[in-house]
Amino acid sequence: MFLISIVVRIAIRFAMAGVALTSMNAFAQTQGLLCSTRSELIASLNLVAHEHAVGLIGDHLIVSHSNLDRVKIFNISDPSSPELVHTLERHFAPQQIRVMNSTVLFMNTHGGDGLVMYDFSDPRQPVPLSSVSADTHDIEMNGEIAYLTQGNAGLTIYDFSDLSNPVFLGNYFRNTPGSVGSVERVGDYLYMTDGILGMKLLDISDPVKPVVVEEFSTDSQASSVHRFGDVLYLITLDQLIIYSIADPRHPVPIAINPLPWPRGGLLRLGDRIYLACGQSGVWVFDVSEPVNPTFVRTYAPEVRSTYIAANDELLVVVDPYPGVTIYDLQAPLDTGLLSRASEGASTRTVAVDSGIAAVLEIGTGLRLYDTTDPSNPALLSTLSVPSLGSAMQIANEVLYIAADTQGLQVIDIKDPASPIHLGQVDTNGSAKDVVVDNAFVYLADGGMGIKVVDALQINSSGVVGSIDTPGVASGIDLVDDTLYVADGNGGIHIVNVSDRSSPVVVASNETLDFAYDIEVVDGVAWVAAGEEGLVAFDVSDPANLTKVAEYDPYIDMGYIKVRVVGQTAYVADAFWGLHVIDLQDNELLTRVASFRVDGGADDIDVIQNEVYIASRDSGLHIVDLTDCPPEPCLADVNGDGQLSPTDFTAWLFAFRTLDPAADQNSDGQLTSTDFTSWVSNYNAGCEF
Repeated sequence: MFLISIVVRIAIRFAMAGVALTSMNAFAQTQGLLCSTRSELIASLNLVAHEHAVGLIGDHLIVSHSNLDRVKIFNISDPSSPELVHTLERHFAPQQIRVMNSTVLFMNTHGGDGLVMYDFSDPRQPVPLSSVSADTHDIEMNGEIAYLTQGNAGLTIYDFSDLSNPVFLGNYFRNTPGSVGSVERVGDYLYMTDGILGMKLLDISDPVKPVVVEEFSTDSQASSVHRFGDVLYLITLDQLIIYSIADPRHPVPIAINPLPWPRGGLLRLGDRIYLACGQSGVWVFDVSEPVNPTFVRTYAPEVRSTYIAANDELLVVVDPYPGVTIYDLQAPLDTGLLSRASEGASTRTVAVDSGIAAVLEIGTGLRLYDTTDPSNPALLSTLSVPSLGSAMQIANEVLYIAADTQGLQVIDIKDPASPIHLGQVDTNGSAKDVVVDNAFVYLADGGMGIKVVDALQINSSGVVGSIDTPGVASGIDLVDDTLYVADGNGGIHIVNVSDRSSPVVVASNETLDFAYDIEVVDGVAWVAAGEEGLVAFDVSDPANLTKVAEYDPYIDMGYIKVRVVGQTAYVADAFWGLHVIDLQDNELLTRVASFRVDGGADDIDVIQNEVYIASRDSGLHIVDLTDCPPEPCLADVNGDGQLSPTDFTAWLFAFRTLDPAADQNSDGQLTSTDFTSWVSNYNAGCEF
């Protein structure tokens, strides 16, 4: 309590005014392979600036800030507590940092000095060496000859034999229709990216007169190239292309991997490469067999990783807004995967209730598993039923299957060891989703709209009501007597079903390209909208359907199913697997976790802390989400993973700079009550 007696008057003096928060951008910590574990996350630096690039030299971290025009240097010999040791007074904000022995090269692509060189023999007192004008994207050395890529200004060659006095030797490819951005040397050859023109191979047997000997077109803009031994990695806007360069004059493509939108660099440590993929975090591949790169995991899925740096022990990730995060690469990996079932089978949909998981497999039919121990699911029975289902629901020990062109299939699973097929209802459409409510079953019937079925008449006369929709009814959710419809290319609709025989559309919004699934919680409809991501509409007033939030992955992902539990959305991605999105702040939806599934996810179900994922390519996956994301420790304002008096200093600074971390009572305001709330949070303690 000594904190109160020492600082209460100071705190109140700064807090009395009360300031409204304009954004909620506090760093989100997460756990498991799905998330960034607390054991992995060593430290985070929210430097109240727009961090842009990082570099590592020995036990020092270099960080550039574009909006402060500064470069800061931290001692990270104790990475859990970075110590600021120097700030370069020069006004510049490099977008790339390259370390060559004891020399650090700062590259700038936005005017001013394009290349600035410092001697970092003593990182606490760097010594400026020289600078080169014109924007600089990348640099490659050939002995004492330096090749600088300068966008539309082409490739510029300098003599760097005296770093304090670079000598201009020539310029090539000026005014290229592309943009010279990245370069790698292999013997007498230079690989150079040229934007929309792909990649060029240059002969530099005469170092100051490069000659183009071959060009490689790419489907999208070539952004960077990286060489490790006899392997070359070419990054485009959406692909990682791997070449064998055993013969550097004749590179041979050996693998192509689709990628989310890459935003920064690639680096290799041992048999793994680390790739900064923007809002998808840092992707890690095992490339011990270059012809068959294997996805391993992601780091920092909750941030927009723009640039990275690493050594054998640490990974440093830059997000322009939360700041810089440092991860322990030696921490043990917890995959989060509890178990798998139906491995190798094509599972289309899954439903879980009371310890029973129903899985529909193409070619096999229905499988029922005992999942009371989700780490060891036990097969109870199988049943031959039409297996092209898209969704299922269990209600009162009965399984209802939206079975595509086979309509509604109904299975009695009271005895899961001996299920009984009760019957089916032909809906004349393509049943995509099913919701059960007491005596009625509602179906999204594809191009035939919505069907209402009497649950007591599972036969040809079971359909008691219907309404066509303009699109392809793909997902539905029911709240009281209102049905919410994700109508494919027809947008979303609100349907009054109080009269089951005559449903009525009362409102529509057709702004989405394609709505796959919908779930409504507390007056908000969350829509899985394919490549448009996750979109939310306020449906409390049907006369005024308003989009209130969206999570746009900025890349071509296939968000096809959504489940909402509390303030968290679980999304099935047809191309990736599972994504977990924090919904607490509509203005800043945050993806806090991801789980990669071979072949993507077709359906999901969420039971307490477990997520069940059905994949048409790799069967059923059961994932443990315990403490992912964990409850935030609000009192740990400096994010060092412990509570100490320094957290008060951090709170005070956060308050004065309008940092949302100072909002300790989460009311969206900064007032004197936040100090007393911080004290309460501090005294309550946290689990680290």
